[in-house]
Amino acid sequence: KIEGLVNTTVDEDTVARGPFTIAEESCVTTEFTFTAASTNAAVVTINTNTVEFTGSGTNWTVNLTPVANASGVTEITITAKNSDDQTVSGKFQLTVTAVNDQPTITEVADITLNAGTASGAIAFDYSDVETPRNQLILTKVSSNPTLIPENNIVIVGTQMRIVPVGSLSGTAEITLTVTDLGTPAASNSTTFLVTVLPSVTPLLANSTPIVINPSGAAGLYPSTILVDGVEGSVSKVTVTLADLSHSYPTDLDILLVGPQGQTVMLM
Repeated sequence: KIEGLVNTTVDEDTVARGPFTIAEESCVTTEFTFTAASTNAAVVTINTNTVEFTGSGTNWTVNLTPVANASGVTEITITAKNSDDQTVSGKFQLTVTAVNDQPTITEVADITLNAGTASGAIAFDYSDVETPRNQLILTKVSSNPTLIPENNIVIVGTQMRIVPVGSLSGTAEITLTVTDLGTPAASNSTTFLVTVLPSVTPLLANSTPIVINPSGAAGLYPSTILVDGVEGSVSKVTVTLADLSHSYPTDLDILLVGPQGQTVMLM
């Protein structure tokens, strides 16, 4: 007979080990072949990748790898057969306890932008085996909020845009952290560097974002751009509306007013 098998509990994604002994009086020869059976294949599926027997003589250990991320209870039956066709068996209960898995988030490559220019769409992904994506908490932190405030890291689904402030240049480390709703909560982070290069030509901008309200005047109205450090006559002005977003863009009126009262309707 097989002796020593006891009910065992392990955390999910952990190998369960069950030492056992074959009573010497049970068998004439001690060269064995082993088989295993599981009553719950959703917890432990029996195949050559999930079951391993180690040992020699009459002292052995069964090593069982549960199904990835699975939890529950199964009864394991071990059968030993020797060359004389003598068989002995034993069984034990294996309980696999659920564990809150850490969510995953992909790495984001470092990016370089020109001052006054928003990034294009930056793709990334995050997920969790237990928590739907729409229930995960995604946070963002900037090491240089003067250059890139958290509100200027715009995330929609699995795409992100970075909008530097005004004409500023410099660097900022951006950290994205995803947290699940498990108990205790588990999280994972990725960090990447944003380098904002100074503009080759004079670049002037308002240092505070303009908030466009659903109706009426925008926040900071009028928004003043200080023109300074430009020598000679200004022959050309190029206007960029960085990261413009509104539910009804065709309803917007944006007017550029020069220092002598000159006006240009931008849209």
